[in-house]
Amino acid sequence: MIENENDNSNNYGLWRGQLNLLEELSKSEYDLVLKKAKRKTYRRNAILFEQNDYVRGFYIIESGWIRTFYTAASGKEITVGLWSTGDLIGAPDYSFQNRLLAAEATKDSTVLILENADIDEFIRTIPSFAKCLIGALSFKVRWATSIFDRLATESLISRVAQTVLSLAHLHGKDGFGGTIVISEISHQDIANMIGAARPSVSLALRQLEASKHIKIGRKRLIVLNVEGLTEYSKH
Repeated sequence: MIENENDNSNNYGLWRGQLNLLEELSKSEYDLVLKKAKRKTYRRNAILFEQNDYVRGFYIIESGWIRTFYTAASGKEITVGLWSTGDLIGAPDYSFQNRLLAAEATKDSTVLILENADIDEFIRTIPSFAKCLIGALSFKVRWATSIFDRLATESLISRVAQTVLSLAHLHGKDGFGGTIVISEISHQDIANMIGAARPSVSLALRQLEASKHIKIGRKRLIVLNVEGLTEYSKH
């Protein structure tokens, strides 16, 4: 996740984002975490864990992009989120035995893996670690609630616009002339996040591009007009 430095009163989807654990810890605290953590690199499309796997701990992303997703009994797959540097993966499973979601690398990624016993120790001894864990859990609840709210109540164009806004706030980088660049995002990714067919999402994105609110690139979107996109998110 890339934190946006703009004031949180702007409307990129009203998301503050997860606390970046790699930035919140002091050097000495980070060194303690590194001593306990197992560093592992996953190639693009590699699975970190499957839905219903036994929970042994959670993951901190050092670099790359990780997708978390849920597969229903019907076989339909919903992307819950796309996560990057500093984000915690698997934190909502902390007090459970089995994974609710699955996770895969969408590009080559390096993670730190912490086991449950070490997490318990850090919660007791490193206040900033505990704060980040609480923040991550709170954020994931809000994020999941927003996804299910959009799936249940909003039009397709509204769902697409709101998802683009949320991704811009979470992962966007400042571009030329006040634009916001969202990298490593495909039409299929957005389709999986809102439970829609990819051709329908592509059509909605082209509509937003024709209205000059976004520009579509290869594996990226450029937000040109936050205010206009916000209006579309209310349709």
